[in-house]
Amino acid sequence: MRFIIIICLLLLESWGGWCIVHSTQKKIHGNEDKVFFEHFPLGVIYKNKKWYRFVSGPYENLQEAKKFLHQTRHYYPTAYLRRCKEIEGNDVKKIIFLNR
Repeated sequence: MRFIIIICLLLLESWGGWCIVHSTQKKIHGNEDKVFFEHFPLGVIYKNKKWYRFVSGPYENLQEAKKFLHQTRHYYPTAYLRRCKEIEGNDVKKIIFLNR
């Protein structure tokens, strides 16, 4: 029984719900949002209290997210992976810029 539970947990960990956080900062400088959306058209900017998070995803599985993370680090060297559920909370607003 433990073996089945461990396999289920590993499968849940590797599939679905992974996002790439490109950067987290207190202010959006200049046309930084336009540049972000040019390189990552499906990206989203979230605002949580005073912080802006530049995020892309969700990706289908962990392997796909790691592949895109490698490509993302060309523009954002400090990018990292995180579960999308951890990013999208109750006090988080999705920012949509009309000047894209």
